[in-house]
Amino acid sequence: TTECEIIVVKSEQTDDVVLEANGFVTARSKIHLNPSVPGKIVELPIREGEKVNQGDVIVRIDDSQYRADLDQATAGLELAQARLRELREGTPKEEIAQARAVVDQAKARLELLDAELKRAELLRESISTAEYEKAKTGRDEAVAHLEQTKQSLASAEAGPRPVQIQVAEAEVDRAQAALDK
Repeated sequence: TTECEIIVVKSEQTDDVVLEANGFVTARSKIHLNPSVPGKIVELPIREGEKVNQGDVIVRIDDSQYRADLDQATAGLELAQARLRELREGTPKEEIAQARAVVDQAKARLELLDAELKRAELLRESISTAEYEKAKTGRDEAVAHLEQTKQSLASAEAGPRPVQIQVAEAEVDRAQAALDK
């Protein structure tokens, strides 16, 4: 609603008042714009009072942060999908072969340290207690290392557990939801 000023119209022929009016001018329709997202206005191509048609750009909001969020969500989804593919494919043959080689190496080291311990037991009377304990500890460590490498090989050969795949699938769903948002 806009307040109007009073206009007095007089005829040139007489000093009589011809028309006097006062009141308000009201627009036939109004449109209030409420953007659904906050942001800095970077362009306002329409002026107040201008006629607009469907599809006209009325205001442009800075979308750089939204584009960065979209890029981040896209990358997160791609990462989650790649991790899921990796789990579904199982352990690569090269990793299994490498794990087997580590087990073989641990076996060879255990055999060597086993022989050193047997030698130390035979020479127990002529060597120090420290040397004997060193040989015994070395062999015990080799046994533990061999067991650890065997477990790693078994894990590599078994591939991912079903729960790991479920977790990866959930991560893909979460990343997709972030992208959709």
